[in-house]
This record gives sequence, structure tokens and C-alpha cells, in this order.
Amino acid sequence: MWLGAAASGLLGWSGRLEWLPLGALVLVLWRLSRTRLEAVGVAGAYYAAPSVGWMRATSTFLGSDAGDSATAIFVWLGAAALLTLPWALLWSKRAKRSAKSRLARGAALGLLLMLPPFGLVSWCNPWVAGAAMLPGLGLTGFVLVTLCAFAPGARSWPGWAALGLIVVTVACTRYEPSVDVEWTGSSTRYGRLSDVDAETRYERAVAAVGMAERADARFVLLPEGLAGPWTKSTAALWSREGAESDRVLLVGALRDRRNGLAIVGKGAPRFWAQRLPAPMGMWAPWRREHVQSELTRSSVLEIEGRRVAMLVCFEQFVS
Repeated sequence: MWLGAAASGLLGWSGRLEWLPLGALVLVLWRLSRTRLEAVGVAGAYYAAPSVGWMRATSTFLGSDAGDSATAIFVWLGAAALLTLPWALLWSKRAKRSAKSRLARGAALGLLLMLPPFGLVSWCNPWVAGAAMLPGLGLTGFVLVTLCAFAPGARSWPGWAALGLIVVTVACTRYEPSVDVEWTGSSTRYGRLSDVDAETRYERAVAAVGMAERADARFVLLPEGLAGPWTKSTAALWSREGAESDRVLLVGALRDRRNGLAIVGKGAPRFWAQRLPAPMGMWAPWRREHVQSELTRSSVLEIEGRRVAMLVCFEQFVS
């Protein structure tokens, strides 16, 4: 059971969209668990396996060159343990015999993992993985994933499986996302972004715009933090370069203790602040200096007449 849960998380969240639905299989393994300990192990293995990269990311974020530090290991295991808590509390032997109990506990688990406070750090959410099979259905997709995972009993599961297959087929047929060829992303390899002098920032800006000019797209996305502090002079530089390139540039920047994206091109530059910075590392209200959040604001912005969903850094991990 634990190996199956680890495989569900590792394969489902490997980065391949067609494998994402495998992440929802952990819900079935959890409901089939025979003891609370087994259920806790299922949830823990599911979260720990795909997030093992957190150790290296945390070490890099904290500036450690010595590999995976003790702090990084603590963050990895501590985060997995925190997300396992609601799974442990909601598991019950009675749910194995009662479909109503299973559905109630499954729905409660899904809501706990989506809403604050758990929702602020709830990565690898199996309901998101399940929704990949039901594109465009929104809240209806959440209900269907819950029903398919928790409603079937020993005798009724073939009927539920057939119904689920029909719904998935209809959903995928009616909703076919298209790739917008006018958008592209450009990767850079500049190394350290902090403590960089103004001359180096200028050279990097010019080089990044040169990359954007060579891109066969109108909208070009550049990495987080590349522009550094978003001041009047920085905005003037990027606006000039963006206008000359005849592109719309979305470049990572920092302004007034907020991390986000600066949008430059024709017209006045705009700054869009990240809604949810990484907890502890960036968003830490108990510290005087921390990156502020914008949780109450919509993540959808209009750019050149297009509605665009904006996800920065940690937001992509929990979406």
C-alpha cells in the first residue's frame, strides 16, 4: 500500500500531463487502508515521494552549497507530515462499511486540502490530479472525483467505473485546450540574482531582451527575479527595450516587499504581485522583513485583450 502510494505521487507528479491522473489513485488506497497506521503511511508516502526535490531546492534557497542540509531534510519531512495530518484524523474503520461515511470523509478531506490553512501549502493535491481527467468542469470535477473515489462498494464498483469512463470521455471531447503559439518562455543561466551591481543588471536586461527578440512569439515570459528591484529606472529600461523589440515582456521582479511579474511593451509598464509567496522562506508575517501576500486578489489579469491566469513560483506547486 505504501509503495503504491509513493508510486502514485511520484509518477502522477512527474511533470507529464498524461500521467497526472495517477495521482488520484492515492484516494482509493487511503479508503482501502485496513488500519489508521496504514492510512497514515499511504498519505505520508504519497507526499514524501514526489516532493523529495524539496531538499535540494531548500538548500539552494537558503544559500547552502553543501548539498542537502539538516534544515532542508526537516522542511521536506515536516511538510509531508503536516499534509498527512488531515488524512490521519479523517480515516475511520466505519467508512469501509458505509458509503455515506466514506463520501462525507472524502469530501471533508478534499475541502481541508483546498482551503486555508492547509490549502496554502497543499501541493500534489490528488483532487487536482483527478481533475486532469475532467478538464473545464470546475467544482463539478471535484464532486465527480470524490464520488468515483469513495462511493463505489465491493459490488457497485464496475458500474461506477463505467460511469466514470463515460464522463471522462465526454469531458475530454468537449474541452480541448489549444496551445497559443504567440506565447513562449525563455530560460536564462545567470546564476546568483541577489547582490548584483547595476551594470550587471543592465547587461542581463539587454541580453534577455535579445533572447526575446529571437523568440518567434509576441508574448515572452522571463524568469522569476530576473529584473531585480522594480524601480523607476528599472521600469524605464525594460519599457524601452520591450517597446523596441515589439514584444510584450513578462519578467520577474520585486517591488515594495512584493514578488511578482512586471509587464512591459507598448504603453505604461505594470507590476502584478504574486498572491502566495512560499511560506516561511518568503511569506513570514512574524518577521519584520518578508514578502507580502495578496491572497484576496484574483489571479486572472487582462493583457492585450487576453485573460491570463498568473501563477508565480510556489503558486504553480499548489495549483
